[in-house]
Amino acid sequence: IIGRRASNGFDETTGLADGVARDAKLSFFDISRGECCVFQSTSALLRTGEGAESHVHSASWGTSNNGYTGLARDFDAYSYDNDSFLMIVAAGNNGGGHKAHTVGSPATSKNIISVGASQSSGYDLSNGMYGKDYLVDFSSRGPTADDRIKPDIVAPGAYILSARANNGRVGECDPPGGIDDVNSSLSGITWKWGTSMATPAVAGNALLVRQYFEEGWFPTGRKNTSNSHRPSGALVKAVLLNGAQSLFGAQRGYDFGSILAVAPYDIHQGFGRTNLLSSLPLEDKNTMSIEFVDRKIIRDGEIDTFELDVDLSRKCDDPNISITLVWMDPEGSAGCWKCLVNDLDLYATKTGSSTTFYPNGRGSRDTRNNAERIRISVEHGDKVSVKVKAQNLATQSQQYALVSTGCFKSASNESISPTKSPTIFPTKHLNPIPVSAPTKSPTKQPAKFPTKSPTNVSTKIPI
Repeated sequence: IIGRRASNGFDETTGLADGVARDAKLSFFDISRGECCVFQSTSALLRTGEGAESHVHSASWGTSNNGYTGLARDFDAYSYDNDSFLMIVAAGNNGGGHKAHTVGSPATSKNIISVGASQSSGYDLSNGMYGKDYLVDFSSRGPTADDRIKPDIVAPGAYILSARANNGRVGECDPPGGIDDVNSSLSGITWKWGTSMATPAVAGNALLVRQYFEEGWFPTGRKNTSNSHRPSGALVKAVLLNGAQSLFGAQRGYDFGSILAVAPYDIHQGFGRTNLLSSLPLEDKNTMSIEFVDRKIIRDGEIDTFELDVDLSRKCDDPNISITLVWMDPEGSAGCWKCLVNDLDLYATKTGSSTTFYPNGRGSRDTRNNAERIRISVEHGDKVSVKVKAQNLATQSQQYALVSTGCFKSASNESISPTKSPTIFPTKHLNPIPVSAPTKSPTKQPAKFPTKSPTNVSTKIPI
């Protein structure tokens, strides 16, 4: 997340393995007593950074339990009660051979971002892997036991060059011989693999998204602190999922093993590989527009409507709009088989089409997930009507975040329908369960140079 070279310990310069958000600040909580993972309570674990105003928690540990456990429930309860907070959790390393239902708690929580691992690129690429647009074999797969989409997102996790602590030595830094000398005793960097490495990469992305809004980069793509906005965790999650890009395939094994075709929202990649350039407008980097609402309150039976006017007459020429709805759902009951508590629905229509567009690749509303995305092909002059409906709430109201990106002017003409009386949902807090060891280090060092992309790739499930 924050690794940065400082050869004398003070003066920082760009190094070989800088973190994604290298100017961020970190707070730590030790959960090891010889082995992982021990903590008194979920609240004690997650409240550690509150005094330092930490808003993103990166967890590279977990269990093999694919269900909605007491720990998953407690993570959801904390996220629901602390709306600026976002947890990023490793999905696990048990998906070898495309094995389903291997994402483990607490990565089965609703309100977190569960992270799978794609392959890498450049000098991190090794062992006969194809590149960053392919899922690595070990990455745990969804869905959860109650059939929700997990992992939510993927990021490079094999191999990742990062900072390390060299036991018995001080002053280690980038190796004297450069990238070819990473294994030197003088090296302060090393390669690791696992969803444990992909997770902090996504956490770094989440920190950059927070910085984007807090420093007022919206709406122009240029920093302007007068436009500052303190984003909710739901908004940060929505931005990351909204801009995620589909992988090309999932590799089985290594040494240029066979490739399984994948699709958005499937058990392998969820919403896709994180990509900030397709998530947020940046001057001179991309041409898209973004609109969002944050901490929007909706009550049972209400419908919020937002209109988007497509404008391809400027430099922006992307013929697609991406719309993502995220809400922090109240915690369910441990062991639940339908764990969604407050059901919101996202759907859209556009001029000249009789089609209603539903989220997550479905032909009807999604009754399982609290993250929903729609992508629509558009033409200049199209008007897209986006609706958020509170289909069935167990609480008096629900807060949500909505993000739209594409080539359009602005969102307008919000309308809300009459409300219905809500029901009451009881909650109960129990002690967290113990968790297992973190993901492990690589058994082999990666190659020094990147390998070539495949020329012929199978799209059949390998045997």
